Amino acid sequence: MTFQILQYLRHILTAQSTSAISDPALKELANSLLARSGAVEGEEIESFRRELSRSEVVIELIDLGAGYGGRQNPKVAKKVKEVVRSSARGRGEGELLLRLVRAKAPAQMLELGTNLGFSTLYLAKALPNSQLITIEGSPALSGLAQAHFQRFKVHPTQFTGDFSQVLHNEIDWTSFHPGLVFLDGNHRYQPTVEYADFLIPRMAANGILVLDDIYWSPGMKKAWEEIKSRPEIGLSLDLYHLGICFLQENTPKQEIKLRFMP
Repeated sequence: MTFQILQYLRHILTAQSTSAISDPALKELANSLLARSGAVEGEEIESFRRELSRSEVVIELIDLGAGYGGRQNPKVAKKVKEVVRSSARGRGEGELLLRLVRAKAPAQMLELGTNLGFSTLYLAKALPNSQLITIEGSPALSGLAQAHFQRFKVHPTQFTGDFSQVLHNEIDWTSFHPGLVFLDGNHRYQPTVEYADFLIPRMAANGILVLDDIYWSPGMKKAWEEIKSRPEIGLSLDLYHLGICFLQENTPKQEIKLRFMP
């Protein structure tokens, strides 16, 4: 926690305005992403969040990533309302994803880390005709998310299991080239870098790679620094909570920190 606080203070002190972005189209995009206007879809999703935040239902979670409290691969019994409060996607970040998807209109999208499905709902509602694949390591969370998707009448393709196993063995990469990838799980250095190494060559041209919790730990910060420095990345936006990388080879590299208060 001390690490996160120090990183946040450093971020606030060094964050820039969108005027630092030289490309007019990308500057306009960044301004739209940081807008705080509420979306109609957000109202509907957040009403459901308030409902789940009162749920006393207990589920057994399996975390295949960094784990709860630093314990890798634990089984933990938690109430649904506790999961909502501790790890479900918030409205500010959810609506940012919604605006990003609507601005760039990717034909295909991939999410690693379904959780209760809040971020998936924002992605799916942003562009209903886009093909969306989402992967979750915990069967209990995956099952709950499926019920939530049915309630909202969205139909992403769901996989349950270890991210690497699904990526390597379950997805047909001859026809699936996501224009947006959202990495929201595991939260360890080595797997995060390995996911990026695997996915970036398989993404659509000018695709977008979004990383969650880039300052969650020293390992995640290191992963973020390495990924945004890849030659395929033209522009990277550091929002502290999220890191957004734009695939733009052979363009001047820009790495910009922006102040975002979700």
